Amino acid sequence: MEVRPVDPRDVSWEVDRPRYRVHFWRETADPAGGPPGRACDEQELAGPDVDATTVLAWAAEQVVERGADWCEVFAVVDRTPGGRGLVRLTPSR
Repeated sequence: MEVRPVDPRDVSWEVDRPRYRVHFWRETADPAGGPPGRACDEQELAGPDVDATTVLAWAAEQVVERGADWCEVFAVVDRTPGGRGLVRLTPSR
């Protein structure tokens, strides 16, 4: 991990009410005996009381409840021009 001091004046915008996406992944078996696949269920979380800590805790609980094998958490960023993008908050698998 790289840590360095920063100047907070180098930021030109921020999002006051961010949205997050959580992708829940499951390994799937091919009934015909072929190679396994993957299935994904995507959810978006938003609201005045939603922050990264809340989303990460919710996602961890939901992995167990949904029987998922793992999840990925992203912040949603809308930019003009450029459209919508995702900023990864958890490691990819």
